[in-house]
Formats: sequence, structure tokens, C-alpha cells
Amino acid sequence: MKAFWESYFQSKAFINFESSECLHPVFKHDFDIGRIISVFEIETGIKIDPAHTLIILDEIQEVEKVLGTLKYFKEVAPQNFVIVAGSFNVVSLKKNTFLVGNVDFLKLYPLSFKNF
Repeated sequence: MKAFWESYFQSKAFINFESSECLHPVFKHDFDIGRIISVFEIETGIKIDPAHTLIILDEIQEVEKVLGTLKYFKEVAPQNFVIVAGSFNVVSLKKNTFLVGNVDFLKLYPLSFKNF
């Protein structure tokens, strides 16, 4: 993810839900993307400019409703670029959740240095 954002974006807003437990309640009441982006800006100290900022959401399995939020990013704020990462097996065990629509899954397995 780091190589991707460094190649294509001027900045990144990196959110790790495992280490930022204070963000878990952000998704409890609604999917107001403007409000959520504002919270991300406060947490990261980065002004999110859709044309130049990549939003990276890591360890999303820690917050169940983050998956549902992705749909609204696409519908309400498609100008934003978002990458999510986490243990999807854990997510699917917590609740039978499946993302519908514009989602691409990429399974990564351990790589040797030569593969990388």
C-alpha cells in the first residue's frame, strides 16, 4: 500500500482501527461520509483532498460497520480513493457480511524477495 500511495498520491490518511479504538464509535449511528472524513482528518492530521489523498483503512475487522460504510463512499463520495485491509476471514465469521458492487479482492500470500 505504501508503494502505491507514494507512486500515485501526494498524501495518505492512514487509519489503523486496531490501534485507534477511539474511532470505533464513529460508525455506530450513521454513514455520513462527510462527518467520517472529517474524523479521519482530525485523527491523522491530514487534510483529505480527494484528488491527491489516498485513504487507507487498516485492520477493518476491528469495526464491524466499516464494511457497510464502503458502499456509501462509492455512492456519496466517489471522488475519494479508499483502500481497505484486514483479516476478512475474521470479518465474515463475526457476521455473514459480503460486499456487493464495486469491490475487488486481492489475496496476498507470503512473498520471497524475488517475488516482490
